Amino acid sequence: MAIVGFTFRLSDLETGRTVAHAVLCPEARYATMVTSGSTRLERQFATSFQWLLIGQQLIRRLDTGPLHRSSAIVALLLEADRRASVVIQHLISTPFDVPAETAVDTLDEHLLEFATPPVYTTPTSLL
Repeated sequence: MAIVGFTFRLSDLETGRTVAHAVLCPEARYATMVTSGSTRLERQFATSFQWLLIGQQLIRRLDTGPLHRSSAIVALLLEADRRASVVIQHLISTPFDVPAETAVDTLDEHLLEFATPPVYTTPTSLL
């Protein structure tokens, strides 16, 4: 199954601090977020109509700037009262060729790679 995972960064408008990451994949009806500092996946559920609107938005070229507050993607990922204070930005679109039964696991792993900060270690030879 050929799918594309669209990765987004959610950041606080005032501070610029990352508050979450999200991945959307219309082909797999996959919408999941993970809050910064967490590894708990938060599934988002959309209606068929919402997926239609999201698919239409994703087919067009996404700018790297913030998505408009009235965007179908913003509506899916944020409650109405948070849309004025959180900015959603598209980071990357990643194609995957995976069996349908492993699509969700693959997208979960992809999301966690973005959401988990890298661990830096000092080589013992430098100590």
